[in-house]
Amino acid sequence: MVAADRLESLLNEYKGNFFEYLVGLQLVRAHGSELEFLHTLSAEMISMLEQQEEFMRRFAPQLLQALPKLAQDAVEILDTTYNFPQGTTISVVGKIGQSKAIADLAETDLLVEYQQKKLLLSIKLAKHGSFVNTKSAGMRSFFTKYFNEQDLQDNFNEFCDEAYERFAIAMHLEAGLEYTGGFKTWEEHNLESLPGKLAEPFKPYLLDYYREVNEVLHQNLLRLLEADKTDFMAKLYPLLGFSRSDVVKLVCHYAIKEDSFIPKDIKLYRAEIDTKEPRLIKKSNNIEVVLGDKTLQLRLKPMNKFTSKAFKINCSVKDVNPLS
Repeated sequence: MVAADRLESLLNEYKGNFFEYLVGLQLVRAHGSELEFLHTLSAEMISMLEQQEEFMRRFAPQLLQALPKLAQDAVEILDTTYNFPQGTTISVVGKIGQSKAIADLAETDLLVEYQQKKLLLSIKLAKHGSFVNTKSAGMRSFFTKYFNEQDLQDNFNEFCDEAYERFAIAMHLEAGLEYTGGFKTWEEHNLESLPGKLAEPFKPYLLDYYREVNEVLHQNLLRLLEADKTDFMAKLYPLLGFSRSDVVKLVCHYAIKEDSFIPKDIKLYRAEIDTKEPRLIKKSNNIEVVLGDKTLQLRLKPMNKFTSKAFKINCSVKDVNPLS
């Protein structure tokens, strides 16, 4: 029996992988060689897709039934925009592909080649009205990697270490355990280490840690914005899912009603943001960077278990500019 939270996690992963494959398959059936397309997948990847399809057939048959229709709708949008000719080649690149046609494919899931052109397509499947995940950034390298700020990163890491130590001590006191540093013996006492399953006496301490780090994260981002707005805005693109300026994002939204999977809107987005009046909004457990008609959300999360201090900053976006 699969636990409910684990089931949801697997379905989220599997539906994304399978949808990438379906969009590529339907594109190539309309414009290219299906056999050549399948050769971009290894035997292991094909086996994985078959296993994921069987999993969805068992646990979410309505989802599996809806995905091909949503993929076909997506292909129609792409055809209308790009008018692909016959002889177009499509390679699955993302998590389930192995194309090496371009050295740095960034967020690309499908590589579409036609008439000496290359379309780097990033594909997202998300609930209607939700934020769309774009990047999972390591907390301890966030300012170094995305803003080229080593001193700021060092100071941020030092603060996070101190805050994490306070959090760990408070958790051990609540549990009536001797504190020996970090959470070395936490699981030996059969105590929960997953944030979603944390019991009420312990949950406030984790939320306090989130708030402390979120406060300093906000202060640092505000300092960077005020120091050089142009540079700050330019460095947001990878967090928005555009590590390359030529990546095009295909976002397919769906809704769930009475266990039915309902396709909603499908849009194409490009690396374009409104740089006029960016605003930072600090909330209790996240920061929102408002950029005209889109919002970048930064949310602190454990990589998996909170007993490791290797947390991440999950980046997601809502309402980006559609391609005309």
